[in-house]
Amino acid sequence: MKIAFSKVYNLDIPVEYRAQGVECLGTLSQKAKELVKLEGILKADLVVSCDRCGADVKFGYNEPLKIQISNGAYSNSNDDLDIIESFDGTIDMDEIVESELNMIKSDYYYCEQCQ
Repeated sequence: MKIAFSKVYNLDIPVEYRAQGVECLGTLSQKAKELVKLEGILKADLVVSCDRCGADVKFGYNEPLKIQISNGAYSNSNDDLDIIESFDGTIDMDEIVESELNMIKSDYYYCEQCQ
């Protein structure tokens, strides 16, 4: 699902993204001329490998999501580090959700036996 940056102009746009057991509900709002803020909640049922024994670890993820999306290169180093740069004039929700899930999965997880 792609949303043009030009549609997020002085309007809050509700976002409902659902795909393959993942749900992202939130709002896109303009923070600056070329900067959009995504605030919402990310829900997913995830399966990762135990970092000690390799067994599957299943858990539900249900956490707030706060991301800024820049239309082009972002150069202001005084702001938060949760910035995604887009170079095609669109906000790609598939890419954003996939990136967030990969970041969550990159953490360390242990099954019940290894804790």
